[in-house]
Amino acid sequence: MNNLDRQFIVRIQILSVLNDCGGHLLPEGTLLTQTQLSLQPAPLQSEFSEALAFLDFSKMVTGVRPALGGNAKWRITDNGLAELANQK
Repeated sequence: MNNLDRQFIVRIQILSVLNDCGGHLLPEGTLLTQTQLSLQPAPLQSEFSEALAFLDFSKMVTGVRPALGGNAKWRITDNGLAELANQK
């Protein structure tokens, strides 16, 4: 599997994990853990971060960042739901 395929799989899995939350915000650490548990081999933190940044830039997810710092919480957007539906 090449790197582009791997990134695509990680992105789709992130969307799937967020979709399973039913629209609720999911802390980034929990999102990372759930994504790692659901893929073999588990994605590295760098793969996860790259995929999440792509999804955020593409408006497929939205992050809420605390004003005083700390980890973001994430939610899937309508664009993300559409992308996930196209892949199933």
